[in-house]
Amino acid sequence: MHKFEGKYAIATGGTDGITKESIICMARDGLSGAIIAGRNEERGIKAAEEIKNLTGCECYYVQTDVSKPEDIVNLFKAAKLKFPTIQILVNGAGVCPSMPIETIDAKEWDRVMNINLRSMHLCILEALKFMKPQKYGKIINVSSVAGRIGGTESSIAYSASKGGMITATKCYAKAYGDYNINVNSICPGAIKTNMIADFTYASAPESLIKKIIPLGRLGKVEDCSGVIEFLASSDSDYITGCSIDVNGGVFMN
Repeated sequence: MHKFEGKYAIATGGTDGITKESIICMARDGLSGAIIAGRNEERGIKAAEEIKNLTGCECYYVQTDVSKPEDIVNLFKAAKLKFPTIQILVNGAGVCPSMPIETIDAKEWDRVMNINLRSMHLCILEALKFMKPQKYGKIINVSSVAGRIGGTESSIAYSASKGGMITATKCYAKAYGDYNINVNSICPGAIKTNMIADFTYASAPESLIKKIIPLGRLGKVEDCSGVIEFLASSDSDYITGCSIDVNGGVFMN
């Protein structure tokens, strides 16, 4: 029940959805402290209070626009002031526009890449300042099944950014294994979150869902948060560079 006692985490995109639920899971298992980062201050403060009240975990919200490198630097500066170290990083921030290929210009392409892919890299660079000296760290990147097979509801920019996360995860894992730093990712499918609320398959009839998804339902955030918790724990000490598919069987590797 206390596998995360003495551990501290940072989670981008942690004010909602999969990433928030993963922090709740870890906090229930003894996580000593967490910082959740996101742009929406009202939602972030509320989420941090909820996590603290539910679990007793020392949880703070830091307003962060991950498309801005200076915000990422400030996020980790805040962590250094609040906690003795950081052992866990969950890169969960992301946007998922649903746009035809020919409508995505340079500005939109860069926006998606900066939020989804570049922010992951910059957060990892900051996290390494904690993890390399202590020779320990758990990094979990939230990718997508779209990064495996391409997107239909999501845009090409989203799919490309998530595919980049999968490949980059392997690069980080190879580069920092000697420091006892595990880097893995998860690839969710259609999960009931605010991100997919406007997608057509989110409201598809059950009969259609069963045809598309072998398990016959949309995923829940809890289906992903438990996997993230596993990757953040000592149970996954000999797993690195992997991307775990959480998609109800839509893609089977």
